Amino acid sequence: VRNGHNSHEWHQGFYNAIKPSITCSEAASFIVPGQIQAEDYCSHQGVQLETTTDSGGGQNIGFLDSGDYTEYNIDVISTELYTLEARVASQYSSGKMVIKIDDASLVTILIPNTGSWQS
Repeated sequence: VRNGHNSHEWHQGFYNAIKPSITCSEAASFIVPGQIQAEDYCSHQGVQLETTTDSGGGQNIGFLDSGDYTEYNIDVISTELYTLEARVASQYSSGKMVIKIDDASLVTILIPNTGSWQS
């Protein structure tokens, strides 16, 4: 990461530590209906990214523990019913995904044991 001076470069970790942070309400929003990639969150707690090995490519979020979350800034353009589709994988059968809007829980989805972390 360049710091604006030709003779100095900052380490990426240092830059990440000092860069200004923005809140989700200040982050760019995703238009719904539309596709939102899991790794495009504006805020998170406890998740890590890893390269996905399936046909979709890109990254997935993983290494989740109880209480971990990702947050997205969305802009719903019209009032109607929408369908949420999510690609999930788990080696355990005790996972769940809670969908919330403004801290109000809408639905809890149980994540089944799919046999591995990537499929």
